Amino acid sequence: MPGQRYQDPKIQTRVDVSRPFYFIRPFVPVVTSDRIERKQKSIPIGFCDEISMREAKARKQQVMATVNAGRFVLQSQIPFGEIVQKFLDARVPQLGASTRDKYRTHIENHIRPVFDSLRMCDIDRPMI
Repeated sequence: MPGQRYQDPKIQTRVDVSRPFYFIRPFVPVVTSDRIERKQKSIPIGFCDEISMREAKARKQQVMATVNAGRFVLQSQIPFGEIVQKFLDARVPQLGASTRDKYRTHIENHIRPVFDSLRMCDIDRPMI
């Protein structure tokens, strides 16, 4: 990604909640409708009563290694509707007539109404 820079955010502690926890706030790339923007995102590290500051620093390094390498989940932020459309355009025409009709019907009646507006990272096993 152009303009990628090394980040080392400080570990912050949220104490205004019933169970304090460590978190960091790096700038991560987010896919919008027309481009990629950097937005600050709060990433929890762990609860203060479960991990020490040394463990929190180690976890921060693991998270930031991914962010600083430029691989931070851009692919999972693609809208599900775009992937479905690419599947319909590329793979479904290769199928037989009855299978093609069945796939289109299932996608239009059951999958698109629920998942079309979501991003890939918003869809998980419990949601399905």
